[in-house]
Amino acid sequence: MKKTLLLSALLASSLTFATEYNLELTPQVGYDLVGGKIPLQNFGIVGAELQYNGFDFPIKPEASFMYSLADFETIPGYVDYADTTVIRTAINGVYEFEGFDSFTPLVKAGLGFDHMDDPHDATEQGLFLNAGAGVKIPFAETLALKLEAVYIAKNNGTTYDGNLALLAGITIPFWEKTPTVIAEEPKKAAPKKAAPAIVAAPLVVDGDDDNDGITNSKDKCPASKAGVKVDENGCFIDGDDDADGILNAADLCPNTSKNVTKVDINGCAELVNLPVTFEFDSAEVNEKNYAHVKEYVLFMNDHTDYKANIVGHTDSIGPKAYNQKLSLKRAEAVKAVIIKEGIDATRLTTEGKGESSPIASNKTKDGQAQNRRIEIEIVK
Repeated sequence: MKKTLLLSALLASSLTFATEYNLELTPQVGYDLVGGKIPLQNFGIVGAELQYNGFDFPIKPEASFMYSLADFETIPGYVDYADTTVIRTAINGVYEFEGFDSFTPLVKAGLGFDHMDDPHDATEQGLFLNAGAGVKIPFAETLALKLEAVYIAKNNGTTYDGNLALLAGITIPFWEKTPTVIAEEPKKAAPKKAAPAIVAAPLVVDGDDDNDGITNSKDKCPASKAGVKVDENGCFIDGDDDADGILNAADLCPNTSKNVTKVDINGCAELVNLPVTFEFDSAEVNEKNYAHVKEYVLFMNDHTDYKANIVGHTDSIGPKAYNQKLSLKRAEAVKAVIIKEGIDATRLTTEGKGESSPIASNKTKDGQAQNRRIEIEIVK
């Protein structure tokens, strides 16, 4: 058996851009340290890895290919053979650790097959198991250096052997993902309730000249305006029906939405804090957030004289230039949902502020989650 300790020290670019692309291609070179009783000299490696990121699952599938040209050693009792090619193909599962600022650690494991065009008496070709670890370090917006360490174990006839390979490569992502919108199924209309029976009003002997609901004989404020709130004496009571901090008498926008976080002196909205947050490195408006966006659509329908500037934000993990683009994608994804629900696109603009305006600490996962958010600026 060939003892294959495959130590692929591959520096790769999967930190922040990887999950924004469906595929990563990593051309690589390396060196194989032969172990066990395999009569081969250490040899060089060229190859490539192709990783798929399109599944919503933490384990990512990877296809690996390695090509080598090896020399048999001259050992007493063996014939000195010529060179032989060694071709290894494998299917692996890769797990990448999140939360690191400048690199992404990874582990992997899988099953493969190696082929030799001129096997020795003490070598065989066949299935092997491999497991390893590595790291990806981005050095450009869509490029990264990747290092890996992988151990390959194989039954080589009567013994179990392994090799140790050191690999390095450049990871290149492609096939960019697009933000997805999850549509809700239309809700069934509630059955209509029977209209309440009309009961004839009792005969009123006393009058109500100011139409405030208090009869003249009990009305101590007979000049109240019709429709305003009055107490049991018919005197005006001001309130704040929409709970925006502006009393009804001065409130020019008496039906302010509960999502509005700031109003002007007339009780009209200035800023809406839309409760939409995102998964790490994602611009997807999931099913839970979709319901919050629909609440804001109702606000826009009730306030047709308003326009909205949708502002996306990110946490501080990853390059600033990438986070700037990601924040704009988040704003565009929310805009797409609002348009889909019937709001005219001419009433909406988008803006990305990247990691520049945090509302919580980026040193904790909870704080990072709060910073991956959407705010809406109201424009009269």
